[in-house]
Amino acid sequence: MITAILLLAFIGLALMPLSAQAEEEDNSVKIELIGPRTLGVGVKQQYKVVVSGGPGNTTGGNYTWSAKLGGDLGTEARLTPSMGGPSRTGVFFFNLTAPKSAGKFNVEITAKSFNVSTNVSKTLKVDLKAVDPIVIKAVLKNAGNVTINNVPVFFYLNDDKDSPEEIYNTTVSVPALGQRTVWYNWTSYDLSRGKHEIKVVIDPDSELITVNDEGKESTTTIYYNVSGFGPINAWLWAFVVLLAILVYVIYRRPPKRKKRKKK
Repeated sequence: MITAILLLAFIGLALMPLSAQAEEEDNSVKIELIGPRTLGVGVKQQYKVVVSGGPGNTTGGNYTWSAKLGGDLGTEARLTPSMGGPSRTGVFFFNLTAPKSAGKFNVEITAKSFNVSTNVSKTLKVDLKAVDPIVIKAVLKNAGNVTINNVPVFFYLNDDKDSPEEIYNTTVSVPALGQRTVWYNWTSYDLSRGKHEIKVVIDPDSELITVNDEGKESTTTIYYNVSGFGPINAWLWAFVVLLAILVYVIYRRPPKRKKRKKK
């Protein structure tokens, strides 16, 4: 028997050559910020900055960058390092720690592209948001005497029954008479105020042979940004769902053999 328990709880100054000309803004310089725009409160996340174009892309050219935080919660967030370069590649990394409270902030990146005769800059401001994460926890318990390998586990936002929105999926191997836990911090949600449905599905493609396929999934209701629940309100509605899967024979379905053509 496989049992799954789903618990949802809201539980610098850039370096420039001395011989450079006066700095100017140049549309030929491009800045790309790679990383999530929404973070869980207090979460540390690595971002990648890619600067390209301009005189930095010529012989003897280089790139530098600097960044600062702003917005409502900019003073509560942390960014390290806050500058870097010079670099021929224009690729840089920094770590951003989100504020410990939910709200909006931004990061403003200034990149410089230069060579021995020209120095130009470009500025990019990106809006970010810190949210209270929805923490999804699934515990798979194997009461059988055979290890079950690579069991698929899927979580969905099930507001549209005909087309559920996938939140997260993974696979997990559960040892005989043991258990494994799957964690996921859901921060990319964009929920309207009111009631929503979450669904968890184990082995959606029926790769494991089971007696009762209906026991492989379950749904529950959460209430987002709704008052009247006392201490469990706008951000939190906890629940526990027990999924019982009776495994008749625990093994992977063998691939279908192609019928040989008769000669």
